[in-house]
Amino acid sequence: MLVTWLIFAFLASLALGRNTRRVCNVPAIGGGEDDGPTINHIFKQCASHSKIVLDKYYVVDTLLLTENLNDVEIELSWTGM
Repeated sequence: MLVTWLIFAFLASLALGRNTRRVCNVPAIGGGEDDGPTINHIFKQCASHSKIVLDKYYVVDTLLLTENLNDVEIELSWTGM
C-alpha cells in the first residue's frame, strides 16, 4: 500500500512540475530594428524550465545564442505579415 502511495505521489509531482513552466513572451521592437539582443536577453532570463514565445515579426541581425538552455520549449507561432 505504501509503495502504491509513493508511486502516486511521484507521478503527481511530475504532473504538477509540467504545469509550473514559466512562459516568457518576446516583444518585438518594430521599425526594422534588430530584435536579436532582446531575444538573447530572454534566452538568458528564461534559460531553465520555461517556454519562450516568439509570436511577432522579428528582425534579427544578431547571432542568437541558444546555449545553456535546460528544459526550454521555444514556440514560433507567427504565421503572416
